[in-house]
Amino acid sequence: MVSRVEIRLDEECRQRLDDIVEEQDASISEVLRGLIDDAWEALMVERRLQLVREMASLQGEVPDDPQDLFRELESRFESDSLP
Repeated sequence: MVSRVEIRLDEECRQRLDDIVEEQDASISEVLRGLIDDAWEALMVERRLQLVREMASLQGEVPDDPQDLFRELESRFESDSLP
């Protein structure tokens, strides 16, 4: 399903968008979807890095069995917060 979104841009922002559209030879929708995808990926990378930082700061032993490690991590972090 596709939904319509209305955004309001000042002249400078609109000109920048038009420049990107022209440079990429794409539609405004394609450009905006690409920018959203790029921002989403950056957010997911930051979330993963934060999880790595948190895991690195944990006190305790790391289980030898990968399944035990998985269960330990799953119990500490909500599975839906993992990208």
